[in-house]
Amino acid sequence: MEFEKIGAHCSFSECHRKDFLPFQCGKCQQVFCLEHRTYESHKCPKSGTDDIWLMICPLCSAQIKITAADDPNAIFDFHATTECKPKPAKSVAKERCDADGCYAVLTP
Repeated sequence: MEFEKIGAHCSFSECHRKDFLPFQCGKCQQVFCLEHRTYESHKCPKSGTDDIWLMICPLCSAQIKITAADDPNAIFDFHATTECKPKPAKSVAKERCDADGCYAVLTP
């Protein structure tokens, strides 16, 4: 009976198998067997809470951090109204007449 103190029972409600090399979830801190070690397999309630995405602002090309708890539209609206400094639009070269000495701008 020296092996009773080694390992732990899987915390997954439908399993409870004793595993001699258990895994501890980095999010919910519970112990799981090999089969239920991933967030998806044990349906971890805290998975995705620390994920961070970067949105690139189409106006100023700034990187905007968004977490799973944030509303992307609200974060962008806040950025656009407070921090955004849009880059000036590039001027489009106007077509000019090819005749020697003529600098007239051509119209469509």
